[in-house]
Amino acid sequence: MSPLGLLLIICSYLSLFVLGFLDNSRGPLYPQILQDFGLNSSYGSLVFVIPSLFAFFGSLLAKYFVDRFASVQGLFLGVFLMAFGYLLFSFNFNYDHV
Repeated sequence: MSPLGLLLIICSYLSLFVLGFLDNSRGPLYPQILQDFGLNSSYGSLVFVIPSLFAFFGSLLAKYFVDRFASVQGLFLGVFLMAFGYLLFSFNFNYDHV
């Protein structure tokens, strides 16, 4: 395996670890998230529903991505998309006092 492929596999596993950490940290912080964003529980449930829907559709589409791209290019695309998602998280100004 090439060094680039190994690096992408390591980045993929690290990205999944961070994604799991972010996803599981929402539970205990849920009341504070509602308070910080000024949401009621109906709108606050979207904090859980939207990422779950994207994960569901992503898992359905994964087969087509694997068929379309080679393994290394697919890993590169996945790592890039996860990094882009984390970058969008960083623009939230309300996480600085959590």
